[in-house]
Amino acid sequence: MQRYSPIGAALLVLALVASFQSKGRPPSEHAKTPGADVPRSGSSPRRFPEPTKFDPRPTALGDDSAEMLAVIYSPDRETLATGGADKLVKLWDAAGGKLLASLAGHSDAIAGLAFSPDGKILASASYDQTIKLWDVAARKELCTLTGHKNWIFGISFSPDGKMLASASYDRTVKVWDVASGVERATLKRHKGSVRAVAFAPDGKLLASGGADRRICLWDTGTLAEKAVLAGHEGTVRGLAFSPDSKRLASVGEDRAVKLWDVAQGREALSLDGHSDGVFSVAFSPHGQLLATGSFDRTIKLWDINSGAELATLEGHSEGVTCLAFAPSGRQLASAAADRTVYLWEASLPRLQARHTQQCRHGPHTVAALAPNGSIAATAGDDRTIRLYDVRTWQIKATLRGHRAAVVGLAFSPDGKLLASASRDRTARLWSVPDGRLITSLGGHRNAVRAVAFSPDGKTLATAGSDRTILLWDVPDPSAVPEPLRERATWTGHSTGIACLAFSPDGRLLASGGDAALLLSPKLGKGKGGATGIVKLWDISSGKERASWSAHAGDVTALAFAPHAPQLVTGGSDAAFKIWRLDDHKCILTRRQRSAVCALTFAPDGKQFLSGYSGSEIVLWDTDSWQEQIRLTGHHGAIHSLAFALDGNFLISTGQDEMLKQWSLEPRHLPVVRCSGHSGWVTAAILTPDGRHILSGSWDGTLRLWDASSGQEVAVWEGHADKVQAVALRADGRFALSASSDRTARLWDVAAGKEIRQLKGHTKTVTCAAFSPDGQYVVTGSHDGTLRLWDVATGRELQKLKGLTDSLYAVAFAPDNKTIAASGSEDNACVLWDTVANKKQGFFTGHAGPVLALAFSPDGQQLLTGSTDRTVRLWEVTTKKEIRRFEGHAGYVRSVWFAANGRYVLSGSYDHTVRWWDVRTGECRDSFELHDKPVLSVGLSIDGHRAVSGGADGIVCLWELTP
Repeated sequence: MQRYSPIGAALLVLALVASFQSKGRPPSEHAKTPGADVPRSGSSPRRFPEPTKFDPRPTALGDDSAEMLAVIYSPDRETLATGGADKLVKLWDAAGGKLLASLAGHSDAIAGLAFSPDGKILASASYDQTIKLWDVAARKELCTLTGHKNWIFGISFSPDGKMLASASYDRTVKVWDVASGVERATLKRHKGSVRAVAFAPDGKLLASGGADRRICLWDTGTLAEKAVLAGHEGTVRGLAFSPDSKRLASVGEDRAVKLWDVAQGREALSLDGHSDGVFSVAFSPHGQLLATGSFDRTIKLWDINSGAELATLEGHSEGVTCLAFAPSGRQLASAAADRTVYLWEASLPRLQARHTQQCRHGPHTVAALAPNGSIAATAGDDRTIRLYDVRTWQIKATLRGHRAAVVGLAFSPDGKLLASASRDRTARLWSVPDGRLITSLGGHRNAVRAVAFSPDGKTLATAGSDRTILLWDVPDPSAVPEPLRERATWTGHSTGIACLAFSPDGRLLASGGDAALLLSPKLGKGKGGATGIVKLWDISSGKERASWSAHAGDVTALAFAPHAPQLVTGGSDAAFKIWRLDDHKCILTRRQRSAVCALTFAPDGKQFLSGYSGSEIVLWDTDSWQEQIRLTGHHGAIHSLAFALDGNFLISTGQDEMLKQWSLEPRHLPVVRCSGHSGWVTAAILTPDGRHILSGSWDGTLRLWDASSGQEVAVWEGHADKVQAVALRADGRFALSASSDRTARLWDVAAGKEIRQLKGHTKTVTCAAFSPDGQYVVTGSHDGTLRLWDVATGRELQKLKGLTDSLYAVAFAPDNKTIAASGSEDNACVLWDTVANKKQGFFTGHAGPVLALAFSPDGQQLLTGSTDRTVRLWEVTTKKEIRRFEGHAGYVRSVWFAANGRYVLSGSYDHTVRWWDVRTGECRDSFELHDKPVLSVGLSIDGHRAVSGGADGIVCLWELTP
């Protein structure tokens, strides 16, 4: 084992993660958990996967003046505390990394830190044999706890904040009363130094571990020993309970990471992977991940259910002494014997749309969803409104009548009426069942920009650029169309009104305006500036109840919380804010990278969606107001978001003219994963019998895998550089590989041997394909040539010239003589007659190079994938585009036609595989099984299974559901 530290082995300690799940934190103007004091519905919030990917380039915190031995986040996520050999407790801004304060008082190294559950008190444990309690806000010492007779290594607050436990080299665990500073008990069951201590989040147990290799579990009520967990073969150096208190993680000098079933008192999992002693351990906030830090200089992330190693973070040059998850789970802090503290930033989990619909309304497409989720409405610049059956995504009706762009839509609470707002100065009411116009509302003098129904469906509010809000009595859907007059007119805004929202009880209406120069001391406190105003109106009296400056720019979106007296506003200043309704105080601000365009709550109020001008959609947990997941796939600004009433799915529209449907239910997709390549997997193909998968990689190898188990069957070596492409002959007997070593190679699949090399290209061979009869192969290269080869002899038969740039993809047509090839010239695809050795024509239309090609089984159609993010289908005889498949948010790198010609598969740099219906162009499903770009896709002969290879080095195989 390595030598531990410049200041000796005694300085190796565990940084214990304090319990941060505070119940009933006192509300304040600057509280970071709005609505914490508001009762919520009984069901638990939906849990999404926690981040497992962290940026491999961490941010260094502060200086390297001393070795840091303890690190911990405050419960409010704002502060990071560190302690070490310099005898100082340092408080840092967790987001910006700025040093906030240094607390001096200890006379020796600080080895342990813990925040109280409410974040008001910070405890520090030192080799000076004392514990100090600090007032975090005042930055001053509250008291010093004395009683230990040797170094103190670790401390932990009980979940209620009333007790503090400490672990010492004197072989004892002490339990202290926090309020009085009095020692309550000394626990003396350990036969060696105690190195770690942790309270269970449910407050029922206290765990301790140390040099005697044992873990003691103590009843916190009686402080009597309940159980002893034995299994470590070296000193136990770290302990952490899972958030649900059901599991205990332990680590030690024996390199072991163990997970214990607390109820049964037995070892549940042993995680093997570190090559040196493990000294720190922490559960992620939701308990889905475990992080461990070791003197092998690495941090490892583990799946607690399977025990699989998910990631290894490398960067420290000496052993990792302590680590901690931020309460949000979006950051991980680590400290090491190299005197560094690193902050590792996490990537949000990504969610892909289950369905994508091309709307073609223009770049300002908006949408609304009927409360029961059965009907979706879209509209936009083309002045039309379309109603879709969400089950089939077939158009039920097209509503026409507006004379200018439609910019807003809203369904009535019962879903029978649809209101539309238009730049033609009118709003209109439509009957959803029959698509009939009920009435046109014409009281505005300028563009109508917003419409909203009251919760009881009896009132419709409209507002627009004329700075006016009109209230209308909603007519009966069966009424004969006739002009209506507004019930009330409200004025008060000095600029155009962009958005409206009714409160859940229907008593209030909120309106948001465009930015205006403030001159009123009442609103702007005399400071002036262009700000967006929010107003609250009392529905019964028609009076303005409140008005305040909300954003440094336009107010772009409004949403009332369903079960809390709060209003969320979004602005062009790239932020959304949460306001209390009673005093109109802002209690939280979340700043983003681009302007907020759309906001909506899930019906139960537990999730919240925000959409931005930068194509992002983010889902938030409203208990913590932390980002949970990123919805990816749109290209351009997000214009509308809408939840179904049951909250299980939602829809969105954007500047890309796409309507997307997202499911928030967890997806359980059985996947066979083949792991072994050390480079990008550029090819993945199922053998004709479906029993094996053949893959090629940038690691220079081809590999054969058992399709049922994912186990590696054989490794084929021979290429001196990256394998760029692999093709399999129709009968499965031979394989062809193309490489950066300027060769293509033929392989006998059954024997796993190289048959011959095809030499002649002068640059990287990028693509390859077998002829349908299996007698020939064609290869393409960066040297700008296509070459035709005889399979039996390996002789070059033909060089197809005339292409002036690198070739990216090649495909043989079923007629055995026609070849399609693509390069970067004019973003076109070339059709070549190999018999006549001449071009037959071009397929042009893509806005970027074509990277992937596939002929339909009958040869009448050609499929192309491009860097312009689209998949396109062409008629071979006319060279005309038949259909366009849109939905990918990254380069399309691979395409595959199903044997029946009805479906196609595509893989993209956006990490997804999409399954398309050829007849309709609809995306049947989207799969995100890779953490990095998808480079290759394939289908089984029967079309029931799909295979993919990615830049993550993984090959995936899964079932497709008809």
